[in-house]
Amino acid sequence: MEEVDNISYDLGKKMAIISYALCLTQFFIPFLGIVGLIIAYIHKKRVKGTILYSHFKFQIKIFWITFVLEFICIILCLILIGYLGLIGLFIWQLYMYIFGLVKLLDNKAII
Repeated sequence: MEEVDNISYDLGKKMAIISYALCLTQFFIPFLGIVGLIIAYIHKKRVKGTILYSHFKFQIKIFWITFVLEFICIILCLILIGYLGLIGLFIWQLYMYIFGLVKLLDNKAII
C-alpha cells in the first residue's frame, strides 16, 4: 500500500489558493498553469476526505478539459471558427477558476 502523509487543513488550503492563483496567472505568464497542476496532483492525495480534495480534483479536471479544447480550437483556427472557440474557452476557464477560488475562500466544496 502507498503511504500518504496527511497535511494540515490550513496548509492544504494555502496550497489550493496558490494553485488557483497560478492557474489564473497562466493567462499572462504561460506555463504557470502547469505548476498549479503539479501542486494539485501532489496535494490531492494528502487532503483526501476534506473539501480541499474536491478543489484539487476540480483544478486538475479544468486544466485537462481546457488543454484538449484549446488543441481542438487551434486546429479549427485554420477555418477561422477556432478563434471564437478560443475566446469562449478563455472566458469559461477564467470563470471556472474564479468560481472555484470563491468556493474555497467560503470553505465550501466543489460539487
